[in-house]
Amino acid sequence: MKILLIEDDTTIAYGIKRHLNQIGYDVHVASTVREVDRYFMNVYDLLIVDVNLPDGSGLEVVKEYKSNHNTPIIFVTANDSEATINTAFDIGADDYMTKPFRLSELSRRIQAITRRIRANIISIGCLTIDTEKLSVQINDVDIVLSIQEFKILVYLARNTNKLITRQELNTVIWDTNEHISDNALSVTIKRLREKLGDAIQLETIHGKGYLLKHEPHL
Repeated sequence: MKILLIEDDTTIAYGIKRHLNQIGYDVHVASTVREVDRYFMNVYDLLIVDVNLPDGSGLEVVKEYKSNHNTPIIFVTANDSEATINTAFDIGADDYMTKPFRLSELSRRIQAITRRIRANIISIGCLTIDTEKLSVQINDVDIVLSIQEFKILVYLARNTNKLITRQELNTVIWDTNEHISDNALSVTIKRLREKLGDAIQLETIHGKGYLLKHEPHL
C-alpha cells in the first residue's frame, strides 16, 4: 500500500513514516503544497494530510485532488475547529484525527479504511465497481450508468460465471410491486452492454437469463 503523507513538521513526519514503514506501508512525504504537485504524478492508495501547511491549506490540496481521484483521505492536524472538521468531511475526507495522537491509533484507522474499501470494491479484470460511490471504471476510465444499469452490473459481478435468470434480475432491479414490462429489462441490458463494450463479457443465455463471464489469467 502506497501512502502520501503531507506534513510540514519534520519530527511528526519522520515518526509517522517510520511507524508505517515498519508495518509494511510505502510512505512518501511532502512538506509543502508546492512539493505536493511533484508527488501527485504517482498513484497513491491513501493520503494523510495536515490542514495547516507553510504555503497553503491542506483542505485546498484535497479539494483539488478529490476532483480527479477517489483516493481515501485522513486528515491529521492540530486544527480542531468544528468548521474545519465539517469542511474536511464535506470535501471528501474519510477520517479526521487531531494532534497529539497515538501512532497505533493511526494505523488502526488506516486498516479500518482499507477493510471498508475492499468491501465496497468489486474488481473483475479491467472492470472496477465501487458500490459506495456508485462508480464504475473500465481500464481506469469512468463509465456513466443509470441506477438500473448499475444494479444489474453489481448483481452480475457478485455472481460472476453464474447464470442469473431474468426473473431474478427483475426482482433485484425494480423495488416495486407494480408490473414491469419484460422489455424494460432487455432494453436496460442492451444499454449496459453497449456501455461496457468488448472489455466485459456479458452474455445472453437465450430463454434463461444472463451471465457475466470472467476467466482469470493464471
